[in-house]
Amino acid sequence: MTDLHFTKAHAAAVLRFEIVTFAEETPTNGYTEADFQTLARRLSYMIDADVNWVTLEDAWQASQDWFSVANCTHEDINLNRSGTIDNRAELTERIEANLTEDIRYILERASFAPHWELAA
Repeated sequence: MTDLHFTKAHAAAVLRFEIVTFAEETPTNGYTEADFQTLARRLSYMIDADVNWVTLEDAWQASQDWFSVANCTHEDINLNRSGTIDNRAELTERIEANLTEDIRYILERASFAPHWELAA
């Protein structure tokens, strides 16, 4: 029988998917503190760790920025009609790096249950 290990990479993938989905479904009037608390509880259940809801906002904002670049509505987009000037790739790369760092931050502050032994 093969031993299965839940790694930080697995936890990060779960967090990324759930936070990006949460950002994609943002209502027009935004989310409340209670919505972030609910997301934190759901994430805590999924990765079996105590996720602090306060740590989620930066990752949510990075996801929102990613969608605004994809929709060409981001305030920092520099794009002309001929396509000779286009900084969307650089913006996306920067936002991806921010999202990765934000998820790392969430995991660093999450309190994992003692029965889990996370691999590197």
